Amino acid sequence: MNDLSVRPLFIRPATACDVVLLSALQAACYQPAAASEGCPDSSNTGASPSASPSASPGTGVAVHVGEAWRPRSWAEVLAMPGSFALLATVREPGVRGVPGQDAEGHGADDEPVGFFLAQVLFAEGELLSFGVVPAHRRRGYGRRLLAQGLEVAQRQGAERIQLEVAENNRRAQSFYKTAGFSLIGRRPGYYRLAAGDAVDALILQRLLM
Repeated sequence: MNDLSVRPLFIRPATACDVVLLSALQAACYQPAAASEGCPDSSNTGASPSASPSASPGTGVAVHVGEAWRPRSWAEVLAMPGSFALLATVREPGVRGVPGQDAEGHGADDEPVGFFLAQVLFAEGELLSFGVVPAHRRRGYGRRLLAQGLEVAQRQGAERIQLEVAENNRRAQSFYKTAGFSLIGRRPGYYRLAAGDAVDALILQRLLM
């Protein structure tokens, strides 16, 4: 076990001030090596704004797998009704305070490792994007971040939450099923791989109430 595996994880709400960081984290999660491995700690639905390189649902245009949103797109999503994001960071073991700490104890020197983005409208929630950077996977950070994100969605009134995952991403499907999600449908040919091949999107859902 190395030091990274025991570093404390901190999760805080993300704001419009974090859009550049969120975009960079998303890009790191979708780098080609990670995408080819189908890592469970990264997910991106096609529910992106007009400024995103991905298409919005219902447009009939396939969403490209592995494309990160620009900061402007993140700002647009965070401004949508019911949207919220979480930012996960880690800290060296034994460090109780660092320069630039805010009122909740989050330090300026904490290392960002993951993010969670969702939207809740009435009783319906949708997980829009979620990921942990490759260097910090397989340490339980993804499970903890997902659990806290689902808790926030439930507090905001969601009775169920849905997400989409590419059919060829077996590890992600296993990750979400272990977290209580089940298959309820699919979008044929919704994702487009870099080579141009179409991949179905599987629609997964979890009840929160």
